[in-house]
Amino acid sequence: MVEATPTIHPQPSAVIGTLARQEALKAVKKEVRAKGLKVSHFAARELNMMADNHLAQHRAKLIAETWERVRKSPELKVL
Repeated sequence: MVEATPTIHPQPSAVIGTLARQEALKAVKKEVRAKGLKVSHFAARELNMMADNHLAQHRAKLIAETWERVRKSPELKVL
């Protein structure tokens, strides 16, 4: 029997998209801190634009990691 390979849909569910965006925002904040800057010195709008850019550049990876996280979590699977 051949096993189906999970694919990443062009339009992920809202849960997957939201969690992936949260991960992008965390990554952006980590990058800001790594540069020796304070996250509090950036406007929320600025951080969100940076997160959107990060998500656009790393979309496939973030979606795949998030999908795997949801797949392994009984609490998130329900959503």
